[in-house]
Amino acid sequence: MPYKGGGPAITDAIGGQLDALFANVNSVIQFINAGKLRPLAVAGNKRSPVLPNVPTFSELGYKEVISYGWQAVVAPKGLPIDIKEKIYKSVITAINDPQVKKNFVDVGFEVVANTPEQFVIYQAQENARWKKLIESRQITAN
Repeated sequence: MPYKGGGPAITDAIGGQLDALFANVNSVIQFINAGKLRPLAVAGNKRSPVLPNVPTFSELGYKEVISYGWQAVVAPKGLPIDIKEKIYKSVITAINDPQVKKNFVDVGFEVVANTPEQFVIYQAQENARWKKLIESRQITAN
């Protein structure tokens, strides 16, 4: 059932108006930790380090249910390489600080911290995967 955002869907799941929902871990981890929501499965290729006891959909027999929410640091196209490298090194140093990493995990984020080149490849693969799914299922926006 479509919702006007994750907030109303989460509220309805907590309130018992929904039996289940798909949500990014970071948006529901506080409710999971408080016992207000129960995670059934994660939609990744592997178990989430944030919810290590929760099986993947693949483990439950749904091999094609794979979806990741991600965050990224971006900059304008054409950014000089030296500036890009400086930003990248600063972000990686900060995100790999043990306390910063713990803070991210505590609020439901899995820290990946890949390189800009790895992210470009990942994003292209995801775009191609979702394009194929949308076209093969003839999914349209209303």
